[in-house]
Amino acid sequence: MSKTAETLVSDILQEVSINAAEQAMSAVDFQTCVRYLNDYMAEQDAFGIKLGYTEVTNPADIITVPAGAINGIKYNVAIDISTTYDVIVTPELAMKAKRGLNVMIKLGSPIQGTKYTSTTPTGSGNYNDTLSGFNFYSGCCEDDAATCGTTT
Repeated sequence: MSKTAETLVSDILQEVSINAAEQAMSAVDFQTCVRYLNDYMAEQDAFGIKLGYTEVTNPADIITVPAGAINGIKYNVAIDISTTYDVIVTPELAMKAKRGLNVMIKLGSPIQGTKYTSTTPTGSGNYNDTLSGFNFYSGCCEDDAATCGTTT
């Protein structure tokens, strides 16, 4: 089941004790929280954490991130919004936010390709003087770094 903007914002406001679970959310609180949510997710995207988030504006908008990233978003936006509502961040919330951000980093940071150069130390797989003449990194030449391939 996908989360909607309304359920996520409600969870965020509950984390900082702005709304109780059974309390209706005001339109002003919703818009304030959505603004912080969109800004936070744009910031994460700029940091290279690509989660596929689409900006939300309406309560019925679907949150388009992997399910594992929801808690990280919830707790970190709760910390961001706590200053607006003059709420003190608890150590528990800070720890949850840190753990959630670590999960977001794992989910949203692409693995970078690696170039193997001809200056890699002997024994690293690119030395041509082997018993069989086989290079571990195929296509990698001792003298020409431009021929080294990229692996992913």
